[in-house]
Amino acid sequence: TDTERQRAAELEVARQQRQQRVKQAMASVDLINLKLRAGRSLTPEETAKLNAVLDYIDELNALDISTAPEISWPEAPLALAS
Repeated sequence: TDTERQRAAELEVARQQRQQRVKQAMASVDLINLKLRAGRSLTPEETAKLNAVLDYIDELNALDISTAPEISWPEAPLALAS
């Protein structure tokens, strides 16, 4: 039915939105990940940023998107902007 198709479309949009938010969060810590892989130490600020971003990704992955389009997305950490 049209209602089922609309519901499926809303869920797909929510999945894509979540995937995009996770992708943005991961990109914000690319340099930190590179430093870790190279065996370098992180500054306290980098550690805080990494932890904030990881917590945000955990929140996104735990989010129930079955309520789409009425989803209360977690707020991105300020660290995502820097």
